[in-house]
Amino acid sequence: MQLVARLKLPVLVRSPVRWVQWAWNHPFEDARLIVDQAGTVSYFSLSAHVQTAIARSGMILAAAVVVVFVGLSLSLISLAWKNATLNESQRLRAHSETKLFSALKDYYANFRPGQEIDDSRVLELINALRDHDQQMQSLEERVSRQLAALNKGLGRGLSIAGISANPERMARANTKIRTIEGAETQGSDFVPVSANARQIQSELQTYEQLMAVYRKIPPDSPISRYEVSSPYGLRSNPFTGKQQFHPGIDLTTRGDKKVRVALTGRVAVAGYHADYGNAVIVEHSGGVRTIYGHLESIDVRVGDQIKQGDVVGIVGSTGLSTGTHLHYEILVDGQRIDPLIAMTIVKNVQLIEN
Repeated sequence: MQLVARLKLPVLVRSPVRWVQWAWNHPFEDARLIVDQAGTVSYFSLSAHVQTAIARSGMILAAAVVVVFVGLSLSLISLAWKNATLNESQRLRAHSETKLFSALKDYYANFRPGQEIDDSRVLELINALRDHDQQMQSLEERVSRQLAALNKGLGRGLSIAGISANPERMARANTKIRTIEGAETQGSDFVPVSANARQIQSELQTYEQLMAVYRKIPPDSPISRYEVSSPYGLRSNPFTGKQQFHPGIDLTTRGDKKVRVALTGRVAVAGYHADYGNAVIVEHSGGVRTIYGHLESIDVRVGDQIKQGDVVGIVGSTGLSTGTHLHYEILVDGQRIDPLIAMTIVKNVQLIEN
């Protein structure tokens, strides 16, 4: 009785995982089987290693049977689900076509009295509508893929320009997003809004959000006929000779020295700064700011609402400057970006949009 209690304990108390571990690692002892046949005694030895191999092989075989059984069960469930979905789809289509059949008959009866239409003609019209629906679905799929590829390229352009701000938040600022008229509705009995149509709507919204960001980035230089005398990024400081990050670009000009605001906005800062000299900071929509430094003179005041192209000052050499030039910066949500790359990308995107 004591031996039976010890054997039942793992089955009744231990968890299945621990029971498997116990059974897998169960210690066997060498055994000898004695067979007496008509006075002839035979001995069969069964080592502990052989017993362990037999036990483990049985466990592996049992596990394989369970896995196969579960796999077959899942396959049958999946097949049954697909059949049910297909049958439901066929039922809905049949219901829709039945209603369409009745609607066409009613149309001729109510609006074209005296002009009867036979059933074969109605079926021809239904088949034509079905073919048209399939063509529209194919077209929607292609449009959806092309829009997705376009949005991916636009998003990559923002990344190259160094803009990691949230395009959706930037787009919401003073921007109306266009959507497909009625695309959120469930549709009529005969022309429901397809998944492709909803995907197209989503891609169009994403496109509008991305384009709204591009529209908020200044596309043009503040001065005409410019040359870049010092680019954005690491450079040798002209005063110390050490490597230092340059947060904007320095522009020289051979033409008009008037500095014009890159986009419509409000003047946030207009005054003297130890490094920037006479400087103007303009706030634009969508968290965008532009900075104009080293001006000879300032032609605006704090709080002024100015339009794109209005003059904010004259190119000069005030503050920490080695010569007459304009220091120009663009910030998006407080993050500086390369103005030259941004202007180039925005101009190319505008060509696509136009």
